[in-house]
Amino acid sequence: MERKEIYTIIRKGRKRWLADAYAKIVGVSILIAVANELMSILVMLPYISLESGWGKIYKTIALTDAATVFDIQISVPYLLINQFSPFEATLNVMLRMIILSIILGIIMFTVGLMSSGLVAVITGTCFSGLVIIKENLAYCFPWIRYISPFSWMNLVDNNSNHIDSFDRWNMYLLILSCVVIICVAIDVHLIRRIDFNFIDEEE
Repeated sequence: MERKEIYTIIRKGRKRWLADAYAKIVGVSILIAVANELMSILVMLPYISLESGWGKIYKTIALTDAATVFDIQISVPYLLINQFSPFEATLNVMLRMIILSIILGIIMFTVGLMSSGLVAVITGTCFSGLVIIKENLAYCFPWIRYISPFSWMNLVDNNSNHIDSFDRWNMYLLILSCVVIICVAIDVHLIRRIDFNFIDEEE
């Protein structure tokens, strides 16, 4: 919340300002997901060929120990190749990234309204760090996966089959829907009643 926002709020009104903030979160989330996919493609562009399937290299890495032998830092689960086409996997991961980025943006926005921008950034960083914790402790504490949103981008979590993967994602979507409803309710309440101290926010 910068000092200049007071003029935007006066001109637009608080509700319109809140709606525009949500629109920016959605737009930035889409741009991040698209940029991430494009950068992944650009990095590998000199080494790829266009075809409809996964290709021999990915299948070799998935079915053999070639990745270990040649020190290839890419993990290609066999279940991923077996259950998804390249287009399905790419689109699925991209949509999940957009959804999760939107949710994280809304959470950070809500935390920022309740406290400060610094606390919002720390909150976002903690959610991002949960991926590492989940990878190391999920087998001992299965419930950790439910509080680690970016771990939900894994299409073949815990060797699940195609149906189980979508069922688990539907459960995640239910959790996310509840979080969004709560955050929006808090934001609407705060934006109606809060008196912004723009000087403190600027500092």
